[in-house]
Amino acid sequence: MRKKHEHYSEEEKLHLLHSYYQSGMSKTSFCKQHGISGITLLNKWLAKYESVVKEVSLAPCQAPTDMSDRSKEDYHDENARLKKRVKELEKALAFSRLETEARDLMIRRAEEYFNIPIRKKTWGQIVTELVRLRKMKVAPACRLFGHCRQAYYQSKADIGSHVKNERLMLDTVREIRGEDPGIGGYKLWIMLTALFGERFMPGRDSFYTLLRRHRLMLPPRKARGTTNSNHRYHKWKNLIKGFVPTSPNQLWVSDITYIPLAGGDVCYLHLVTDAYSHKIVGWVLADSLRASATLEALRQAIDQAV
Repeated sequence: MRKKHEHYSEEEKLHLLHSYYQSGMSKTSFCKQHGISGITLLNKWLAKYESVVKEVSLAPCQAPTDMSDRSKEDYHDENARLKKRVKELEKALAFSRLETEARDLMIRRAEEYFNIPIRKKTWGQIVTELVRLRKMKVAPACRLFGHCRQAYYQSKADIGSHVKNERLMLDTVREIRGEDPGIGGYKLWIMLTALFGERFMPGRDSFYTLLRRHRLMLPPRKARGTTNSNHRYHKWKNLIKGFVPTSPNQLWVSDITYIPLAGGDVCYLHLVTDAYSHKIVGWVLADSLRASATLEALRQAIDQAV
């Protein structure tokens, strides 16, 4: 039996680990029987050589467990093979770590570019897939992402609550749209915030995203054509350029406003406005852009000024 705290060569460590897997003994019993100082030392060896020793221990041709039954040449050949295998595994492990770092960097860059916390939003879903498809247990699957099992179950509860809140918002939007089909996204967000409170509602942009996902966002209004100054007709000079009125009725200006009606029709509001007080002094609502309607608005302005 070896004395405690004596130095072990790498060959002896591999032989002892091989014997440990062949024996089927507990770690405590094995350490006592072979004079190993403690379980901690055995665990260090296992962490370093476990994959190699397991592979040899489970091989079809079992090597003899007693060093006295093996020739020196056989022992050195096996040791050389094991060392080669350790180097191969260490190289594969180094590449796997590099691959993991590259993927983490890619995810981090994507989070910065799209401003979305991808890992925070998806780790719970990936754990669920690992448990369902790979038959992993919840705890080790959570440790892959640096979380505990309790955090996973809490995230599932949060997701369920989030889905429930989204369903409530969508039902409310559909109810409001049933009474007012033309109400826009911003007004809906204001109404629901007043109804449910700021802590319940997401931000405006997140709310818009929810509406788009369920095709509840109204299409943008089509721009209506206004007066086109690029034409071949005569263009009158701006006779009031630089003139600043100092009292009412010194300067009037006219304008025509387009007013959309139900069914796609349009009517036109002809206005005459006092440039000093900005008061509307004459107006006519017509179904055309004819000058007669503007002249009628001008007559109103003259009548009220007299």
